[in-house]
Amino acid sequence: MSTIRELFEKYAPAVAYIAVESADGTQSIGSAFHVGEGVFVTARHVVEHHRILEICTTVERGATGIVKRGPFFHPNPKIDVAALVVDGIDSAVIPLGGHLDDWINDSEFLLREVLVLGYPRIPLADKPVLVASRAEVNAIVDQIDCPHPRFLVSTMARGGFSGGPCLIEWDFALGVITHALIRDHGAVESGFMTVISVEPILQCLAAHHIMPQNLLDLWDGLFTQNTRYFGKPELSWAQASIVTDRDGKRSRLQFDCPSAEAIEEANAAIRQELADVPFQYGIREKDIHEFDLLGDYASMGGTLELLASTVQRIFEKRGFLSTIKPKWIARTLNESEVHWFGSAGAKSEED
Repeated sequence: MSTIRELFEKYAPAVAYIAVESADGTQSIGSAFHVGEGVFVTARHVVEHHRILEICTTVERGATGIVKRGPFFHPNPKIDVAALVVDGIDSAVIPLGGHLDDWINDSEFLLREVLVLGYPRIPLADKPVLVASRAEVNAIVDQIDCPHPRFLVSTMARGGFSGGPCLIEWDFALGVITHALIRDHGAVESGFMTVISVEPILQCLAAHHIMPQNLLDLWDGLFTQNTRYFGKPELSWAQASIVTDRDGKRSRLQFDCPSAEAIEEANAAIRQELADVPFQYGIREKDIHEFDLLGDYASMGGTLELLASTVQRIFEKRGFLSTIKPKWIARTLNESEVHWFGSAGAKSEED
């Protein structure tokens, strides 16, 4: 465990302020924090429909960043999470906790010490100042308007904390500070400060292919891969599957099917499609065929979907139809050792 002071010393340099301007010219400020490779997490309402004026850190030497890409928003517009890719700020990385929604044990978190970091406006201050607040977790709630748990923490909610991190004594971020729960349009300071948990952050990063390598290694496809199941109409389970995984660092296609003819045709069709694309081929668990596309991952999204559609057509031609929610799966994709068989060459100079 880390003390609150130790958390501050390690992670305060990773917290930035975001100055924004609305369409009517009103300027405001919010917070963001670095999760790796220039990716900063913030609250959606901090940047949505606003022009970003600057993003800067202030602790130690401080730095001014340039927004390279984004902002990117969670696919669900009701979820107050966003992210940006920023150049020019070389700061510490704040680790995200592994407490996914279904894994949260309320009793383990209640009354634990936390550190809240952000940039609420300070009257008469001549520049933004990082504010640190020691608090504790008071409750974990499920809200009717959001599918993810929220932590209620004991520090006073203030405008400008939004988008900042809430760090727990276990040396990771509980999530991102979003808004204050208030009644009857009361003042922000009269409400409960809420922190949305880590799962929607990971979903947002995965949806836009900006998940840093440290998180990719930790979750290994859990948030980035898409699985489609196929089966015979007369049977109630899935016997075949297609998995695509484009996580920003790799583009991967996996498929399995009990029909040897379908597998043979799929392999031949994919190799033909990839005639000018370098790839690596292997087999997992004897019956799961895998193609890793090599090279410029940013351009592989369309290629990956084309390959998946090709395999799907071959499966359907042999009577394996899409199964949205299979009652039973005949095969499970296992993450065991891959037996590689080689790779295709890169494009020739004539191409």
